[in-house]
Amino acid sequence: MRTHKRTLLGREIDFPETGPWTHKKSGAQYCVLFPCMVENGLVQAVAYSKLGGDGLIWIRPITEFLDGRFV
Repeated sequence: MRTHKRTLLGREIDFPETGPWTHKKSGAQYCVLFPCMVENGLVQAVAYSKLGGDGLIWIRPITEFLDGRFV
């Protein structure tokens, strides 16, 4: 798996490598930007943006990002 260890709020997590990832369903390519937290429940998340896209930054829980949706 394309992850590496990061420390976020004192907890070690498996974080997706920065760089391009492909969304399996749509085929679109995204770039992982940085780790973040979703305030509600302090869920560990990843911020990412579509390559060549509209500049939007998307936030998704790390568990969802690494569940096979992206390769």
